[in-house]
Amino acid sequence: MEEYNEPEQISVGRVNKLFGTNGEVMVTLYDGFDPENNSGPVFVEVDGLPTPFFYTLISRRGRNKAVVSFDDLDTEARVSVLIGKEFYILAEPDTDDVEGSEEDSELYLADLEGFGIILDYEGREVAGTITEYIDSELNPLFNIEIDNIEYLIPAADDLITSIDTDKEELRMSIPDGLLDL
Repeated sequence: MEEYNEPEQISVGRVNKLFGTNGEVMVTLYDGFDPENNSGPVFVEVDGLPTPFFYTLISRRGRNKAVVSFDDLDTEARVSVLIGKEFYILAEPDTDDVEGSEEDSELYLADLEGFGIILDYEGREVAGTITEYIDSELNPLFNIEIDNIEYLIPAADDLITSIDTDKEELRMSIPDGLLDL
């Protein structure tokens, strides 16, 4: 008689906090897990039992964050049982481990937090640091710090002139007068 082996559980993320009022949550995704390529459920231990959850919405927020909505968890009260818990997938028999998969090479604007920034501004170069990316559908922004003063500037693709990931440096050309607002 063949022995039954339970499938291996691979931890792929953690539910951080509520996001909105319709049951959305902010999650951290561990390296190597791409939820868009996962057709099955994710599992969370609820009352000591592995409970499957299917997500209906995934909105990426950088390389390792996302806003997620799960089927049948459409209120804050229902989804609150997941806060602070890790979620995992079941490994397929004879497949490569998630850790061995190709790493996500796409660069998101939120990944630029902490990068140095050089602005081509009023005919000169101004250097600072990107302290925060503020995601907004209408007007995404970078919060930058120059000489201990914070500024908000549009995180618009047409203003970005180059990104050097090795140097962790972003170059932008911004309109004259923008830092005076």
